[in-house]
Amino acid sequence: MEDKKNKNWVIKYISKVFSWFLLALLLFIAAFLIYYVVAANIYARKGEQFKPKFALYTIVSQSMVPNINVYDVIFDVRVDDIKKLKEGDVITFISSGYLNEGMTVTHRIVDIVETEEGLKFKTKGDNNLVPDAALVEPGNIIGKTLFKIPQLGRVQSLLATTGGWLLLVLLPALIIVIYDIVKIFKLTTVKKKVEQSISDNVVKVDPEQIKREEERKEKLKDKLLNDEEKHEEKPKPKTTPSNKNKKTKKSPSKPKTTSKEPSSKNPKTKKVVKVDIDLPKKK
Repeated sequence: MEDKKNKNWVIKYISKVFSWFLLALLLFIAAFLIYYVVAANIYARKGEQFKPKFALYTIVSQSMVPNINVYDVIFDVRVDDIKKLKEGDVITFISSGYLNEGMTVTHRIVDIVETEEGLKFKTKGDNNLVPDAALVEPGNIIGKTLFKIPQLGRVQSLLATTGGWLLLVLLPALIIVIYDIVKIFKLTTVKKKVEQSISDNVVKVDPEQIKREEERKEKLKDKLLNDEEKHEEKPKPKTTPSNKNKKTKKSPSKPKTTSKEPSSKNPKTKKVVKVDIDLPKKK
């Protein structure tokens, strides 16, 4: 029984941890999507030269496969010090090449070239056979790629449509409503089962069993009363008084037949006591 309870507790704990992790992940993705939409609108208004502190870009070509795939979203941070860039870094920049001039490109730095105009960077796509034709100027660098979120761009493309907005808004709402309905249904079912079990227990009560229980209580009560009476009827032990507690009777003193004469005024005079003695007469 205890093993079953422990297993149930472990399952509940794992499910709670998983649900909280999933919720945190969804909130994280939602925050990125909100920032992505806001940054895209600002970028569209201010033009290509806008360089935000953080930026999100959706990859639409296969030039960086397999490291960065199509519909992956990359997270870029603005580069304030160009000298900190090194070979192997992936950067996002405005291309000046004749094939994709003015387009936003994300490629890897393969060489740093010192020119009379300053440092410039040679870039190349991981899936391309040759480097880019034009060197990247420091002023065209938008940011350095820190990490990617796989396939998040599919959600962005879905958000671009009206049906996608409705789906992403209505679907979670429907899931929450359905979950609440199922929860209410389960609680109602459990309540009915509890009420049914209570009614069954009331019906199954045996009158004979109640009578036997009452008799047992009466017998127990009588036994306790008898024990109490026996305890009260026990003779008390006699206590012998000690010698100290004994009262000694004084023998009555014989009255003295003395007659006192009034004393004279002289305090030195002795008291005279007259005693009548009957002498025996001679025959």
